[in-house]
Amino acid sequence: MLGGVFALVAVAGLFWLAYRRPRPRRWLIPRRQPLPARTAAGRGNTPLPTSDTAALVAELNLPLGPDADEQAGRRAKIAAELRRGGRADALPAVIRCADAAAGLPRGLLLAAEAVGFPNFAVILTSPARPDRQAALRALVRTARGGRDGTLDVASLVRAGLLEHLAAVTPGDADPWLAAALVEAERVARRAEFWLKTLPVARREAVGLTRDADRRRRALRDLPARLVARFPAAPADEQAASLRVLDDLRADVSDLFPSLPDRRAAWWADAVRCLRWSRARDYGPALAEQADRLLSSARPGPAATAVLTGLRGSRSPAVERVLLAGAAHADAAARRASVSSLGWTEPFDRTAVITALKAAQGGADAGVRRAAVAGLARFGELAALREFAQGLLAEEPAVRQATALAAADEGVSWLWPDLDLVADHADPDTALAAAEALERLREAALGLTD
Repeated sequence: MLGGVFALVAVAGLFWLAYRRPRPRRWLIPRRQPLPARTAAGRGNTPLPTSDTAALVAELNLPLGPDADEQAGRRAKIAAELRRGGRADALPAVIRCADAAAGLPRGLLLAAEAVGFPNFAVILTSPARPDRQAALRALVRTARGGRDGTLDVASLVRAGLLEHLAAVTPGDADPWLAAALVEAERVARRAEFWLKTLPVARREAVGLTRDADRRRRALRDLPARLVARFPAAPADEQAASLRVLDDLRADVSDLFPSLPDRRAAWWADAVRCLRWSRARDYGPALAEQADRLLSSARPGPAATAVLTGLRGSRSPAVERVLLAGAAHADAAARRASVSSLGWTEPFDRTAVITALKAAQGGADAGVRRAAVAGLARFGELAALREFAQGLLAEEPAVRQATALAAADEGVSWLWPDLDLVADHADPDTALAAAEALERLREAALGLTD
């Protein structure tokens, strides 16, 4: 027990040192999905004939079919052609199309093309515009794509990403605006690394750094405002609010005197958000619900949501149901249970580690990865070695995936390894390691501290 306490103190000390005195490092940019730089309407381009524009915009307005992702890629090329042709009037159609393709891999390209239009800021800063919320969503997805290394940051900066994020100022309790503020804060915390590679972006980054105090005050005030508005908000706004409240680690106890209604469209978002509640411990009640769901041979997505929502909750009832779920016949339930073990000091350490090692030897790759991560959170040397080997793999994609997985799985023991890998000569590897360090720092200290 003393050893565990010492380890926690040591890790906390490392995070505090990194937060107070971050180590200088290069922030290298991958070149995965290059996007053309934003240009003023018509400047350096051949304007498209109006008839051609009408046909292209008409295709953007068509609903996505069975090959939705492929269609999203085709429409991203159309959006790029319209933008290069100086057709600023096509932006509303591009934003609508990007919103319809949200969640698709190539839909991210559509969102990034929308952000690159020269008149994007007009929609973004016009509260009365009906498509402003969709523009905010496109901005958030694009910023995340840059942070994840999916999109080329250099092109995004030239397209105005930092200027757009700096233009997002506190306003009403709008969850889509709040999500953009969250992303603006995250990008601002990375801007110093980006500037080392993109000195031309210094002017664009000034707004983000200048408004940092105001933005952080707004983010600290947002949870109370979103919670107050929640009961009267429509369902889509409630779902968006819960996702922001989760990002801000807000206590939502006032919204849910008992467990959220499973009939609500945002139920899974609410369950995930309950882990930050301080006024009420939902763990035992969620464990009881999970136990009922696991009694079925096919527990379904509801069980996965509840089991995932138990991550970080500490009680004997929670530990028992997660151990039972780790041995369930359903792979999705087993994966969710295993991924929720090892985030807190267990009541029966031997039983938990035994369950994780059993899952590690299973046939399901997802369960195995979750088990290795759980063992690594306990500081198990073989599991940590497996992560370390991934960080040193020959394949850049493996190194990148390992670094981001280490952060998302809370393997804070790897902080020194990631700090070294952040100076790797390979751009993808350095990007992923530096991003992982920022995610671990946010997990340890919060977004606004």
